[in-house]
Amino acid sequence: MGSGVHGLSVSGQPQDETKYPNLKSETYWNARSWVLAGGKLKRDDRFLQLAWIKDKETTDKVIQIEAKVDRN
Repeated sequence: MGSGVHGLSVSGQPQDETKYPNLKSETYWNARSWVLAGGKLKRDDRFLQLAWIKDKETTDKVIQIEAKVDRN
């Protein structure tokens, strides 16, 4: 397909540790920002799963992805 794929551990350290507790939160937030700024994705129904991801801001102003058990 012409694109390289790199695996990563989403529990790893984010580049901006002042805004994100882990790499998963930083990666999802950056993807969200990219799409809101006009980034385009090729149509694929699996991308609808991205709408399931919810973020929350903690008391110390860190952007975190909610755990599945928190989404009730």
